[in-house]
Amino acid sequence: MRRPPRDEVEAVVAEDTSLFGVAPHAWEDGLVELDAAHPIVSQAEAGDTLSFLRNAGGGGGHSLSVKSFRVELALRPGAIG
Repeated sequence: MRRPPRDEVEAVVAEDTSLFGVAPHAWEDGLVELDAAHPIVSQAEAGDTLSFLRNAGGGGGHSLSVKSFRVELALRPGAIG
């Protein structure tokens, strides 16, 4: 999660490099839910940006295919200020 620049510096506020785990070698459905205690949720502020990135290997012709990716955010009124 990134926060807009303050004093010309954009900040990475929270990240989870293991959110999706290791990709399997066959198609599968997946679901990841973050609760209120997760840093990406608990440290969120209005104006923050979420980015979803994944490294597909360190060479040798690896690739990663995503058929469908959806993000749903359910926020309580006043939850982020």
